Amino acid sequence: MNWTDILWNIATAIVILLSGNVLGNWLTGIAASWLERTRLDPIVRRLLVSLVRPIIVVLAIFAALQQVGIPITTFAAMAGAITLAVGMSLQGSLSNVASGTLLLTFRPFNVGDVVTAGGQTGTVQALHLFSTTLHTPAGQTVTLPNDVVWKAPITNFSDRPTRRVRLVFTVPPDTPPDVVDAALKAAIAADERILAEPAAAVLYDEATDLGQPVAVAVHVANADYGKVLSSLQRACYSELQTAGVTLATRADRRQVTPRG
Repeated sequence: MNWTDILWNIATAIVILLSGNVLGNWLTGIAASWLERTRLDPIVRRLLVSLVRPIIVVLAIFAALQQVGIPITTFAAMAGAITLAVGMSLQGSLSNVASGTLLLTFRPFNVGDVVTAGGQTGTVQALHLFSTTLHTPAGQTVTLPNDVVWKAPITNFSDRPTRRVRLVFTVPPDTPPDVVDAALKAAIAADERILAEPAAAVLYDEATDLGQPVAVAVHVANADYGKVLSSLQRACYSELQTAGVTLATRADRRQVTPRG
């Protein structure tokens, strides 16, 4: 090969590299415009758009190397080995990114929702590619790896417009049921935030050595849950005391489920 051919190949390789850069920028713009019209999450869209130019540039580099006579098989093998090593060392991070992409795509919850995810309960503050941040009722900020969030069951308490509040009181076993019913139903009727449907219920659980557990189950709007939980508990105590019912003990159990 003479110098003319060598210079020609080098010039061609440079043109290929420059063209690859221009083509990468052009295709990035097209991809951004097209993805903007989809319903994909903005973070996912930005991730996909950011991949377009590097892919085109890498292809252009391979083409340029081949043009100047450098065997790309050896180069590709080395690049593959390096990629494999990096991938293995970043396996956990890549798994978090994959899980984050799935969370952003399928959206089992949104920012502001109250959820139980990864063994933690709280309000979703942020959802990123690598992690999800919750703000717990105790005022703590918990950051969970997305891989942990995706692999565990997710309970979204904000997915439906209503939530169920369930309070349990334990009364002496010899307490007349009609007295207990009247007191608890009076407390329920006094709160206008409690929904008529599904109907509120006073339920009797199996008696224990401590006494007779009596459950109050009502449905409220999501926005009213915290206030109703506190005020209804206070109202039930007050009505039971007024009726002369002494609580044997209090079963500190509260169950919250979505309507349906």
